Amino acid sequence: MPRVLVYEPIDPTGESLEWLASHGLDLVKGPPMWQSPYHPFDERELIRQADGCIGLMGGGPTSIGRQVMEALPRLQYISKCGIGYDSIDVVEATRRGILVTNTPVHSEVEIVAEHTIALMLVLARKLNRVAGRISPQLLEEIGYPYKPFDRRHTPNSNWPRISGLRVLNGSTLGIIGVGEIGREIAIRAAAFNMRILYYQRTRLPADEERELKAAYVPLETLLAQSDWVVPQLPGGPETSGFLDRERLAQVKPGAFLVNISRAELVDRTALIEVLKSERLGGFALDPL
Repeated sequence: MPRVLVYEPIDPTGESLEWLASHGLDLVKGPPMWQSPYHPFDERELIRQADGCIGLMGGGPTSIGRQVMEALPRLQYISKCGIGYDSIDVVEATRRGILVTNTPVHSEVEIVAEHTIALMLVLARKLNRVAGRISPQLLEEIGYPYKPFDRRHTPNSNWPRISGLRVLNGSTLGIIGVGEIGREIAIRAAAFNMRILYYQRTRLPADEERELKAAYVPLETLLAQSDWVVPQLPGGPETSGFLDRERLAQVKPGAFLVNISRAELVDRTALIEVLKSERLGGFALDPL
C-alpha cells in the first residue's frame, strides 16, 4: 500500500484523509495545524516520519528542500494545500522528477483579502503607532502633543489630537492583478465605498467589472490616482522588482502601499528612498 506522510493536516473533520485512506493510501499523520500550541516537524523529524513514503502532503510552512528529498529516495510527489510554493524547493524537485502541486483553499483567499483591509485600516488610523497610548503624555512621546478640542462636537477620545488620519470611505484603491485574492479585496473595498481601479495584462469582461465595481486603467493612471496601491501578482523573474524606482516615482504623493503578495515585487532600495522622502504616506508588508 503506498505510504504518504500528511505532515501538516489542515482538515479538523478528518473527512479528506478518510477519503484518501479509502482509496488505498497508508497515511502517516503529523501534528494538526489547528492544535495549540502548534509544533510542526523539524527537518530531522520530517525525514524520520516520511521514511518509505512516496508522497508528502501538508498545508503549513514546513520547509521541504534538497536535504529532505535526498533522504527520501522513494518520494514521487509533494502536495501543498495552500497558495504558492514558497516552502518547497521546486527547482530541486523538478530536477529529481518529483511532482509538486498546490491546492489553493478559498478560505485562505478570503483571509488574505481581509488581512489586506486590516492593514489598510491600521495605516489609516495609525494604529501601529498609537495602540495603547491613551493618555496625553503617551501620545506626546510619539509626536502628538496635547491640544484642546470642543467636546460638544467631538467624541470623548484622543483621536482629535492625532494628525494625518485617513478614512477608506471615498478614497481610491488601485489593485495590480485581479486574481482570486484581488477580486476578494475589491469586494471588501466596495463595502467601504472606495473607488476601485485595477490594472493587469488582460482586461476583465464588462460584466465582471460591474460586479466588482472596478474600472480598468493603465498602470501609470492607477499609480497616479490611487490613495492605496495593492500589488497582487505572482512571484518569479517576470515580476521581481515590478514596483521599481521609476514606478514608485509615479505613485500619488501621500499614497499608501500595501504588499500582501510577494516581497520581491517591490524594489527594496527604491522603497526605502520613497519612504524617507515621505512621498509615500505609509507602507505595510505581510510577506518577508
